[in-house]
Amino acid sequence: MRKITPVMLVLLLVASLMANIDITQLETNEVIEDTGARNGADAELVAITSPKETQCNPTCRNEIFVGQETTFEVFIQNSGDQPITELGYKAAVWIADGNGNPMMLAKDASGADLEFDNPDVICDDASVCDDQSLAAGAVLKGGKTAIQYGGGDATWTPAAGIYVIQIETYSDQDVDPGNDVQQVYVEVVDYLDIEIDIEWDDGSVVATGEGAKAFTVSVMLNGSSDFITHNLTMEIDVSGDVDSASGQDIADLKSATLGSLVHSVNVGTDQVVVVYQNESDPTDNITEIRTIMSDNINNGVWTYTGSVLPDTSGTDAAYSVDVAIGGYSLFGQFESCIETVIVNETDAEGNDVQTEESYANFCEESFTKDDITNNNADEINGALSTFHDIRISMLTVNQGYNSDGTGIATFTVGAGEPGDLS
Repeated sequence: MRKITPVMLVLLLVASLMANIDITQLETNEVIEDTGARNGADAELVAITSPKETQCNPTCRNEIFVGQETTFEVFIQNSGDQPITELGYKAAVWIADGNGNPMMLAKDASGADLEFDNPDVICDDASVCDDQSLAAGAVLKGGKTAIQYGGGDATWTPAAGIYVIQIETYSDQDVDPGNDVQQVYVEVVDYLDIEIDIEWDDGSVVATGEGAKAFTVSVMLNGSSDFITHNLTMEIDVSGDVDSASGQDIADLKSATLGSLVHSVNVGTDQVVVVYQNESDPTDNITEIRTIMSDNINNGVWTYTGSVLPDTSGTDAAYSVDVAIGGYSLFGQFESCIETVIVNETDAEGNDVQTEESYANFCEESFTKDDITNNNADEINGALSTFHDIRISMLTVNQGYNSDGTGIATFTVGAGEPGDLS
């Protein structure tokens, strides 16, 4: 009994203390604290979808090419419980250091800061702002929107370099400035592009009817700077119901492309060029004949002509002509050109020593694709009778939704845009 009595006294004291505490008041205070941080309008910058962040591990993806006009696309949501009636936003392009830290504002071609500040995104004056309110929980423009500036999309035409893009929203009504700003790291690089195109000479999208159908293939050099290709090849393939086919360099193109065969054509003109050059000794070089294509040849455009004759033995004949870039070489200082030699020397004490010396020589390097691959192939189609073709002309993939399909997409890849699907 002596051991139990102190315990009973403690329990009685605790019960007496709890009886004097208003439990409902504690619960009310907790609820007020939780909701107080979200009370009001909150202009949240959910995501930057353009430009996409450059990611390197070890090769890089989502790089921007020099001169590629770039807009700034975002998702902006009112994450508060009150409507937003005043809103502005700002996009700025910062030059970054090697670690991706912003250093200074970049300049445009005229020397002005690359900063797009638009204070009139939402306001009560319909003659100034396109939108007068953003309801609680709503997304601006209903989804992805491009930053507007000066009456149109804010557009950046970048030079080579490393940048940080910073976009921010601002509003006097905003209760949580901590979610107003986001940054993405981007790298802008030089690029090389070889484009190929094929068309029917009469302008038809699909050739129809009897008789020979003439076509023209065009190969064009594009890029951020001039370049010269060595032995660039174009591959052509004729398939389907054709009686005969010919090209400017071959009379029987049909037989040359039977089954899995393709007809390969050199693009350009034959010239004697340097294919090897010692870095330290200009007289140490090798010259050979190569088929050369450059911006100095027909302004970087090469054409090839041919024709196909449909097979008229049946009424449902259909055929196609496909073209694609084969391969090519470039001349320059590539890693494969580096030459390492051992040099025997004598040091100051008269000892024999060996040292390594490396020379970044010039040589040819072979490639099978360029930096923009979606224009490296093309095709045309034909049919003896009327031809109907339904195809997808534009495809955009939005990613970043919640696992149940709700939420907002934070990553978009559209037709013709460089990028990766995750």
